[in-house]
Amino acid sequence: MNEKLSHLIWVVILGSLFSCSTYKKVPYFQDLNTEEKKLSGAQYVEAIISKNDILEIKVIAANQEALNTHSLSPEKGAETRFIVDQSGQIKVPLIGQVKVEGLTTAETETILEKNFSKVVKDPLVNVRLADFKISVLGDVEKPGVYPIPSERVTILEALGLAGDLRLTAERDNVLLIREKNGEKQFSKIDLTSKRIFNSPDFYLQKNDVIYVKPSKAAYAGYEKAPRVASLALSAAAVLVSFGILLTR
Repeated sequence: MNEKLSHLIWVVILGSLFSCSTYKKVPYFQDLNTEEKKLSGAQYVEAIISKNDILEIKVIAANQEALNTHSLSPEKGAETRFIVDQSGQIKVPLIGQVKVEGLTTAETETILEKNFSKVVKDPLVNVRLADFKISVLGDVEKPGVYPIPSERVTILEALGLAGDLRLTAERDNVLLIREKNGEKQFSKIDLTSKRIFNSPDFYLQKNDVIYVKPSKAAYAGYEKAPRVASLALSAAAVLVSFGILLTR
């Protein structure tokens, strides 16, 4: 009886919660024609290395023993990390200081391979941003900070990592917070429109923050919940009492 009663209470609460909401505000990409086969997409821009970034560098070469003594090979010190200092440089064993600020990871790989080729044979370098992460806050299932190993993530993928928006979230009023040149920039994103696919905000950048605003219906439901629960309990108690009387 307790389990059934609890279920009844939550049905009543959720019914009250969503009574103020309309279905037409829930689906994504509402203006997308299902017969459309193609849609122009946003252009992906590679991440640019900045001061205080953490680079993960892997190096292999034909004469691997030269790297082994400096913990730069996959066998020893497989994933060596370097912090970009305030002069925009990293200090790498065997080759010394290397300017990387303002470069992409691909450009950094090319420069490092050129420098390593002076001390080892046929070097192959892999570089990635070890501290690439995004944050998803607000009315989502799993808010939190998410590391992105590939350095490439769309806003839809980010929301997927966070378990998607709750039904009470405002899909047409998602806030993107981005830091650029020491300043915070704010963008409003409408997930109910197909325009998101060619928006410059479709691909996220390092340290972007997504805030999903809850609708007024969500707050109204939160306020009503204690009162609805109290009424539901009272109604259930009456039904139980009435049932007991009938079984006598």
